[in-house]
Amino acid sequence: MSQFIVPQQPQDPVAALVGTQIDALLAELYRKRAELTEQRTGVDRRGPTGDAQIDRLNVELGVQISDGLATINQLIDEIETFALDMTRGLPVA
Repeated sequence: MSQFIVPQQPQDPVAALVGTQIDALLAELYRKRAELTEQRTGVDRRGPTGDAQIDRLNVELGVQISDGLATINQLIDEIETFALDMTRGLPVA
């Protein structure tokens, strides 16, 4: 993965630090997304157990994992947009 923030001037330590932090945050979010995707696959592979309570819990777990994935994807999109805006010199909120 390449860095999103490239300092305008090599001696700009703040921009370099922000870029490093953004890259670290994105790497962690990508890792978490991969973990949750694996967990979701595992839940999806489970067939009905015949126990209504366990089956209901598996469905609820799948919904929670899907919600977590949606949140992670939204965070990734927002961070990548923020980083791109910074590299273009656009004002960021």
